[in-house]
Amino acid sequence: MGRFYSWKYILRHLARLDFHYAAIGLFGKTAVHKSLKASSAYLHEGFFH
Repeated sequence: MGRFYSWKYILRHLARLDFHYAAIGLFGKTAVHKSLKASSAYLHEGFFH
């Protein structure tokens, strides 16, 4: 999954003018980032408070 949502993948599709897969990559990258951030905050709150 990391390679699919990498900046290299997204920029390569933008260079090919393939906006559909570039948008999917951007959406996936932000969704994974938000999910990891939320789960990290949850674990931090659970273990240290």
